[in-house]
Amino acid sequence: DQMSKALPGLPAEVHLVQQEGNMLTNCWAGFHASDAQRRTDDGQRDPLRPFLIISSDLPLVSPISIDDFVAHCADDDRAADKAYALMIGLADEAGLTPFSDAALVRPFVELEFARIRLANIYVARPWQLTNQEFLQTGFGFRKANHWRNVLGLAFSFLSQAGGWQAAWMTLRLQATLLTARRGGHLYRRLRRWNTRERLETRTSKVLGGPVRLIISPFGGLSLDVDDETDFRVLTARYEEWMAIHNAIRSDYPLGESQASEPG
Repeated sequence: DQMSKALPGLPAEVHLVQQEGNMLTNCWAGFHASDAQRRTDDGQRDPLRPFLIISSDLPLVSPISIDDFVAHCADDDRAADKAYALMIGLADEAGLTPFSDAALVRPFVELEFARIRLANIYVARPWQLTNQEFLQTGFGFRKANHWRNVLGLAFSFLSQAGGWQAAWMTLRLQATLLTARRGGHLYRRLRRWNTRERLETRTSKVLGGPVRLIISPFGGLSLDVDDETDFRVLTARYEEWMAIHNAIRSDYPLGESQASEPG
């Protein structure tokens, strides 16, 4: 009701959905509401229908950044032997460098092919994920910066079938992050283990469906507003950073209409 009052005049194809609780249950509420609008003539759902998921706290989101991510997902999806159940948006260090500010602390995950952060944008086929309970566990600890939280995440994985692989991957990624401060042989060895293929394989097994990591050139998709400091910085630098974001060239020939009109 509050959203309806704050957003008058929404087009008919936009549906507001009552929140259900945590991030994952809210996503599922959105899935079910959208699915109800798209059933086949005989009332059946399409289990391979993809959903686009975007966080609501991204000031720098733009039509071209969404179109670029969707095009990248579609390209990788067509090339795969089996349709992906989840395609995860990432921003790498190069994409985030233009949006640096001393007040924003954004730790990276150290992978063999890049230093990355989640980009808060996904394409999912939720009915193809058989171990969905892992999603909320992972999201609940996704910004864990301390060993206590990381260990809590690892142990929470161990309580679920097949969770030892997720626990080992979590601890190794955290160890790589900590050794990055000094560099050296141990850091390089740990980071070499963190390959795209290994992470995709481990995550796919944990979630019960094929997963793909997608790096977006639009680093602003990783800049969400979690607290007052984030809000203050993004407000002060919004015009400057939005200009940078809009000047980024898409990896795909989207065309002028897609670059300037909402997708």
